[in-house]
Amino acid sequence: MSVNKTYLGLGANLGDRQETINQALDRLDCHDSIVVKKVSRFSETTPVLRLSQPASQPNYLNGVCHIETTLLPHDLLGVTQEIERHLGRKTKGDGASRMIDIDILLVDQWCCCDEVLTIPHPRMYERAFVLGPLSEIAPALNHPLLNVTIQSLLAQCVLV
Repeated sequence: MSVNKTYLGLGANLGDRQETINQALDRLDCHDSIVVKKVSRFSETTPVLRLSQPASQPNYLNGVCHIETTLLPHDLLGVTQEIERHLGRKTKGDGASRMIDIDILLVDQWCCCDEVLTIPHPRMYERAFVLGPLSEIAPALNHPLLNVTIQSLLAQCVLV
């Protein structure tokens, strides 16, 4: 089986945010098919709100990790969603406050888009709270669709 170099975004804005993120990282690293290779610093960020969301939410703690896995992307998604559920996440994709959010950002040079999963993450290129930590641990990494480095994307990013 081939090993996929994968980057995940992690965020939380409820409860003990750092402890929840640490537990998520531990659960990832304990999985038989996943090795956590590198973790960025985590920083506090303001929520990106949608029109349908409440006007205010607690600030997030956000960061990125690099993992190596033999799991295919859809199987990895199942693992990350199970970790989210175990750590108290109730719903996915509604933009509400959450105990934990684990997003698959990049998987090697894979590109896929279906009703369940889009890789690369469709909004990562416009989010400094993703690009900053990703640039910290992999500045020369190339975005497979935009064909520019993460460091270049961060320099161009205007939407936080």
